[in-house]
Amino acid sequence: MKPKHHLYLDQDLSDELERLAAAPGTTKSAIACEALRKFFKHKGSGEHDAAIRMRLDRLSRAHERLARDVEVILESLTVYVKYDFMLTAHLPEPDKVSAAKGRERFDRFTHTVGNSLAQAHRQNEPAQLANEEDVYRPGDQK
Repeated sequence: MKPKHHLYLDQDLSDELERLAAAPGTTKSAIACEALRKFFKHKGSGEHDAAIRMRLDRLSRAHERLARDVEVILESLTVYVKYDFMLTAHLPEPDKVSAAKGRERFDRFTHTVGNSLAQAHRQNEPAQLANEEDVYRPGDQK
């Protein structure tokens, strides 16, 4: 014999219980027993929580490594750009040919980066930012 319990439910839970119990072959008692069984099983078992916690810890460490790597890359790029600006002479104002050549090289650079990133995104692989023919070398007349 099963012991009888008197429970008070919120109205939304009561409505949901009524809706589920309206299906043929189900009873409110069976639904409540199954729900309580699952609740007690997961509440008493910390294995599931421990597994999730371990996975979250692993993901957190990976995220921290990626954040550190991105920070190193950005700092390296910043130092390189500052160094390059320091070494690169400023163009005289009337030198429009050199300015146009610089714009052309920058446009080629941004186009190459964009294509490489788009191609890598389509193939789900890291971007290779330069092909041999896309690398600028002083004296190139591209």
